[in-house]
Amino acid sequence: MRKTVLLSACVFIALASPVFAVKAKKDTDVPVRKGKKGKIVVVPETETTAKRAPRINQRLAGLHPQTQVKMKAALKDMDRIGVCPAITSAYRSTAQQHDIYRCAHRHRCRVQRGIFSARKPGTSLHEAGLAVDFADIAHGKKRHRQLTQDGRKIVKVMQKHGFKWRYGLKDPAHFELDPSAAGYKSEKAAITAAQIREAKQRLATRKAASVEPKQKARRRSA
Repeated sequence: MRKTVLLSACVFIALASPVFAVKAKKDTDVPVRKGKKGKIVVVPETETTAKRAPRINQRLAGLHPQTQVKMKAALKDMDRIGVCPAITSAYRSTAQQHDIYRCAHRHRCRVQRGIFSARKPGTSLHEAGLAVDFADIAHGKKRHRQLTQDGRKIVKVMQKHGFKWRYGLKDPAHFELDPSAAGYKSEKAAITAAQIREAKQRLATRKAASVEPKQKARRRSA
């Protein structure tokens, strides 16, 4: 269990410099890393990998179950070869896809948020929970873009586990699972199914929110 938590946390952040373990005054190991000008800096408790694990698990939780299974297997392989990628986007609601699509068509917004491109709302496999985006896959301007060293490894591992690098260097961060692998006949069917689930969840949330005040009022009057 502990190993799984640390693995998931590793995926969320990749430190720019090596991490070492040194003895503290009370003979306890404290995580440290090299700071500016080669100085050794103690990593605060809030920056430890164990603290980051819940956030990466929460991000993966929105994905389709089949995607989660394949993602976890891919992340284990990446961990074995020393790659700890940051997941920048996974499941998106249709409203979130609309926001990203609008941002992708505004130069300043696109640059600030690091967006390569985005599909129209209702057409992205992110909305079906079948796609993920990674950070630092490639570098360089559009026509001279190249994969980073870690990016090449990530592409290879993701393809091994059934993910398509669909857009290549046009949108290097994006990887997706074929809808048929999750039991859907088409992309549209997968997205529609996810939209229906999302609508049901919103309805259930609204009902729960409306029932709670009534229950409190009954308790007061009882």
